[in-house]
Amino acid sequence: MKEYCVDLEIAKELKENRFPQNNCMNYFTNFHQGFDDGIFVRGYCEIFDNFIISYFNGKDKEIPDGGIYYSAPTSDEILKELPEKINDCYYLDIIKMNDEYKVGYSNIKPYDQADFQWIILREGKKLSNVLSTLWLYLKKEGYIK
Repeated sequence: MKEYCVDLEIAKELKENRFPQNNCMNYFTNFHQGFDDGIFVRGYCEIFDNFIISYFNGKDKEIPDGGIYYSAPTSDEILKELPEKINDCYYLDIIKMNDEYKVGYSNIKPYDQADFQWIILREGKKLSNVLSTLWLYLKKEGYIK
């Protein structure tokens, strides 16, 4: 399931920056009673088109016995939180080239490819990680409240 969601370190940073914590997949860490750290699914998950209950069926808070919960959003869940455009003229743009994703905001429009310009660009091999670093940048720069 880890190929569908952000890595744990990014999940921690998203939580610190108040990214919504009610997503399909979650990391649970620091268990003290024999549970392994890992990623688990709770509730309805569009990716798997199924209703899944993990052994933790609680709220977005600390897990009993010292475990900590971090939402692990998928690309789709992150896209829903990104603005469609910024500065009224730069639109969200995603390109896949040579097994890498390029995600950012550009001034390109379907009918006019002249004067193409990126103003914010993030790159990487895992789309959910790339989208989340874009979200974090926009949050820190005040584009997302």
